Amino acid sequence: EHEKELEDINLYYVHNEQLFVNLANWHEAWAEYREFQRQASDPDRFKRRGYSAVQEEKQRKHLEFSLKKLQDTVQQLGKDYEQEFGHLFLVEGVPVQDFFNNEKENYSQEKELEKARKQLARGQTPTMSHAQATTKRLEMSAKTPGRQQTNLGKEGEIKISTPFRPASGIHKR
Repeated sequence: EHEKELEDINLYYVHNEQLFVNLANWHEAWAEYREFQRQASDPDRFKRRGYSAVQEEKQRKHLEFSLKKLQDTVQQLGKDYEQEFGHLFLVEGVPVQDFFNNEKENYSQEKELEKARKQLARGQTPTMSHAQATTKRLEMSAKTPGRQQTNLGKEGEIKISTPFRPASGIHKR
């Protein structure tokens, strides 16, 4: 009984080998694309020795092209399977098209989650509050002890005295 089951599975695999091989290749390319996207979002990549934006763009285009090609091939083979056997080819329990859509949706949700996590972490870092900044500005704008301005004498005349020179009158114009 087990031998018959094994023989049926082997026959099923041999009959649909191209579909399984292309699906496995798509999984590998998808993992490579996700890793590439992770590295491409690293801001320090510009500082790495030997970094090339042109090379990065070429690799991105190549990965996107190969993913699209493999996806189209798997979808076509899935349609052929459906026509031949009368039922859908399922990947992880869902039809092929839904599988690809789910994978891409999960990936975009992961990216959004990571983005939100980074924003939350950035928002919780110790930053200077508005009150602290205002206090600091007031402290910085305080007069130097050795220099004092006084408004003595006629209107429009300012007396300045410093430790190094005697008070003199400066007229505003």
